[in-house]
Amino acid sequence: MYVAQAEDLKNVALFGKMSPWVEIESAGITERTAAAKAQHTSPVWSQLIFLDLCASSSPVKVSVMTGGSKLIGGFFLPPKYFRDGSRSSYTTIGLKDSKGKFAGRI
Repeated sequence: MYVAQAEDLKNVALFGKMSPWVEIESAGITERTAAAKAQHTSPVWSQLIFLDLCASSSPVKVSVMTGGSKLIGGFFLPPKYFRDGSRSSYTTIGLKDSKGKFAGRI
């Protein structure tokens, strides 16, 4: 999965700028991007994450985190999302915070 960037992230930093990263989890395996140092609410990662998503029957959990593993927002993708072949190379998806409110786009 290619993680390009995020836009309009919810600011959860009490002081200074956020340095967010993305965690992708499926079938008990978690991989993450490097932190986008001091990029605050519009980080750019441009990073590939390698997980065998096509063979898994587990949903894929995507989370955007910052400082001390604080959740900014996330979403789940069903396994068929990676197998049906109808997805474009790049997709923008809205993030929801822990209360279900808009937290940005990735």
